Amino acid sequence: MCVAGLLNLRGSDIQYNPVFFSYVVISMDQVHLFIDEAKVMPAVYTHFIDEGIQVTVHPYEKIHSFLKDEVR
Repeated sequence: MCVAGLLNLRGSDIQYNPVFFSYVVISMDQVHLFIDEAKVMPAVYTHFIDEGIQVTVHPYEKIHSFLKDEVR
């Protein structure tokens, strides 16, 4: 499943598609979204709150270092 569908979000990074460049890491108790933070509008954070989803947003380019640190 794509991140857009998983988190019920839409973007415009790819022309004619409602998806965006991102990664998501989900554990038993955490959701980490790696995305260009400049493109995340306040409505996205409101959506997460309304849906009861606690999501930590990280810069897109930090996915590799995050995974490297988490695997240890």
